[in-house]
Amino acid sequence: MKRYYQDILREFMLVSIGAKASLLFDYAYVESSKMFSLLQDLQSQNILENALSVVVLGEDIIICDMCKIITFLEVRLQENDFVVVDISVHLKKPKVICKKEQFLQLLEQMRHRLLECGSEGKPCQEKALILHIDTLPDWNISSLFGFLLGYPVIYWYDKVGDYNCLAMEPLYLYQVFISTSTCLHFEKLRNTKKMITKGNEKMQMISFSAPQCLFPHFESCVERWKAAL
Repeated sequence: MKRYYQDILREFMLVSIGAKASLLFDYAYVESSKMFSLLQDLQSQNILENALSVVVLGEDIIICDMCKIITFLEVRLQENDFVVVDISVHLKKPKVICKKEQFLQLLEQMRHRLLECGSEGKPCQEKALILHIDTLPDWNISSLFGFLLGYPVIYWYDKVGDYNCLAMEPLYLYQVFISTSTCLHFEKLRNTKKMITKGNEKMQMISFSAPQCLFPHFESCVERWKAAL
């Protein structure tokens, strides 16, 4: 993990300042307790502006600002502005899922779990936590990650088989970058010699794909998402 240390710090900082909704930590396997200790240490050094929590979903770790991610999921529920694409392996081509009820339910269940585990029924407070969330049998983890990471196009697949129908499918790749020169927190760290960045660097905030064949179905949704950045 050492070779990616600078990249990891930048990702944490983007979550801390609210530029990223959350981070799916996929650099390497790290125990949740060690990840939490690292985040606490970074905050004590003022490298992170806000307290970040560790949410454990099965074998995966999500890094987030607890209050912000709960609010973020509430907004996603209210706006209901996303497109769900079925990429199940038995399909010849990916297709749009028009009925969103199960996905709105997934959003609400996750929001409720975070509230229940993170605040014990009390108003959300700015503090760091380690949460182990038990996933429900009908949850699609790929879809859940899409919601937590802020994607406007969400992938779903049935649980039969380990593959999907995107192997030979042309995809559009959407990426958003932020310039460190426009971020006051990065400038502050440079000025105090905490060299997380050097000069004017671009860092990736978000990256997701969508099937080209379904472009007419998600074009307007993606445009609204871009306008809201």
